[in-house]
Amino acid sequence: MSPAESPGRPSVPDTSSDTAPRPATGSASTEATELTKDQEPTVTGTLFLMAVFLMMIAGFWSMMYDMLIHR
Repeated sequence: MSPAESPGRPSVPDTSSDTAPRPATGSASTEATELTKDQEPTVTGTLFLMAVFLMMIAGFWSMMYDMLIHR
């Protein structure tokens, strides 16, 4: 009995014949998994909010740094 066939281990299917990795969706064609230019979402608002959030973090950090320096 080989280690792969031991009672405590689940059997693993033999995938040695597959050479190309498959997409995560299970589809074999790349056209089925990729978005076209019309389907791609716009992320302008997300990028703006992330920039505001990063500026707030930098502002809070600089205020705390200034408070510690002028103690």
